[in-house]
Amino acid sequence: LDVRGGLGAGDYEERLADGGRLLEKGAWEIRGYDFCFMPLNAPVIVCELRAFADGSIGLHGGDRVQRIYERRTSNVVPLRRRS
Repeated sequence: LDVRGGLGAGDYEERLADGGRLLEKGAWEIRGYDFCFMPLNAPVIVCELRAFADGSIGLHGGDRVQRIYERRTSNVVPLRRRS
C-alpha cells in the first residue's frame, strides 16, 4: 500500500506484495478513527484505523481484515496523533 498526501487525505495505490501488479488505485482520507479508501470507479471502503508501534498501522474493514502495514522510507505519510 503506497499512500501519498498530507495529514488527513491523499492518493493511494495498492500492489501485490512483490511490488508487481496494481490491485487498486484512488484517494484516501481519515474520518475520525476510520481510514476511507475511495477507489476509482468503485464504492468507498471504510476501514477502522488501528495504530500500533511507531511505523505500523492496522486496517480492518472491507477486504482488509486485520491487515497490518509497515512504513517504508519511500512511503511516509504523517498521521495525526491524539494529544
